[in-house]
Order: sequence, then structure tokens, then C-alpha cells
Amino acid sequence: MAPDLAQSIQMITRELANLEQGIDQLKTGQAQMVRDNAELVLKATQEMARNNADLAEHLKASHEQMANIAEQLKQSQEQIARLVASEEKQRPRTLASSPRPTANATRKPVRTRPSPRVRVQTQDPTPLQPDQQ
Repeated sequence: MAPDLAQSIQMITRELANLEQGIDQLKTGQAQMVRDNAELVLKATQEMARNNADLAEHLKASHEQMANIAEQLKQSQEQIARLVASEEKQRPRTLASSPRPTANATRKPVRTRPSPRVRVQTQDPTPLQPDQQ
């Protein structure tokens, strides 16, 4: 073998070893990234689960609060209905017994004032003299 050929083979062998080492480092790095991503996904999933549990708890509390408010509203409406019914029982029925005005009812004349332009002058009644008649 020629010394140049042996030297080229040796150089190619070193480069292949370096490439294999680089590939192994890439594989190791990729495996680490897969583990890191899995850990991040797990943490994010756990945080989302906690958030969902908190939201579910808040939703349940809000639902219970709304149910309590609805019950209070129902009780208030029932109380108002009882008060109205009680008022109606206590109030005398004057509307049904009192006569209603009819369309033919007599009206009182309305007093009108004379217009400010019209002035009525009154004179003392004096008897007319025979020569004035």
C-alpha cells in the first residue's frame, strides 16, 4: 500500500469515529429533550388538573350560591303573595258597592270670566225725562 493511501484511510477512519461520536451526542441530546418534554407535559397536565379542580370547586360554590339565592327569591315571592292576599282580605270592598258615575250625570255649569278686551260699563239707572224719550 502506498503511504498516501494509508494516510487517507487513517484520516477517513478518524472522521468516521468523530461522526459516530457526534451521532451518539445527538442521540443523547435527543433522549434528554424527550425526557425534558415528557416532564414538562406531566407538569403542565398536573397544573391543568389542579386548575380544573379549582374551577370545578368554584363552579360548584357558585351553583350552590345561585340555588340559595333562588330559594330566597322564592321565599320572598311567597311572602309578598301572602302579604298581598292578606291586604286584599283586610281591605273593604268599597269599589264594588260604590256607585259609578254615569254618562248622563248632570254637570255643574262652569263659571267663565269675561275676556279682558270686553269691558262692561254699568250706569246708574236714572229715569228718563219725558223729553229724552
